[in-house]
Amino acid sequence: AAVDIVRNEVPSQSTVSMLASPIMAWTDMALEDGLKEDEKKESELVETPEKRKLSREEREQYRFMNVKRIKVFSCFERVKGKRVNILEGLELHTGVFSAVEQKRIVDHVYQLQEKGLKGELQERTFTAPQKWMRGKGRVTIQFGCCYNYATDKAGNPPGILKHGAVDPIPSLFKVIIRRLIGWHVLPPTCVPDTCIVNIYDQGDCIPPHIDNHDFLRPFCTISFLSECD
Repeated sequence: AAVDIVRNEVPSQSTVSMLASPIMAWTDMALEDGLKEDEKKESELVETPEKRKLSREEREQYRFMNVKRIKVFSCFERVKGKRVNILEGLELHTGVFSAVEQKRIVDHVYQLQEKGLKGELQERTFTAPQKWMRGKGRVTIQFGCCYNYATDKAGNPPGILKHGAVDPIPSLFKVIIRRLIGWHVLPPTCVPDTCIVNIYDQGDCIPPHIDNHDFLRPFCTISFLSECD
């Protein structure tokens, strides 16, 4: 399973991808909800027609019931002579995180970027390649395991590096995973155990691609501060 948390903002954007890989086995779902206080700040009073103050559990249920879900997408192309819906399995879930929660997550991404720039993350956790043209290059922060995008200096081919030195998944990202599973965005049978954060400058993008099959399906992309088309 993968979670790709995408932040699109002028002048920069970032993505966070949480993935389930065969070499990892993170299943800790007992963390206390670190977004609880943020939720209180934003929604101390959720009113019903009788203007009754709802409990936290009632507020959470209200928000869960108001998540919008689209599970049917169609785009047909010919693959090996057959007409195939290349969007089969794609789902869109909106309203999973409140504005306050989104801000906290995005701020945390920038804190991680700052740590990486200061050399406070492990060797293969943070990568900031030099940009050679507009639209190319991105900052990458990997947690849980390291994915090698291209053959490296040691001759390792593209794929998961089993012995790559990376930091563990941050606690806040585990809370995000808990929300995604609890609110039926991801199935409980495939808990993400790795995470990739991509930070793009304005005008940058990632081209259409198929993620490496070293990672188990499904993948999940979360978009912050930007509408998805």
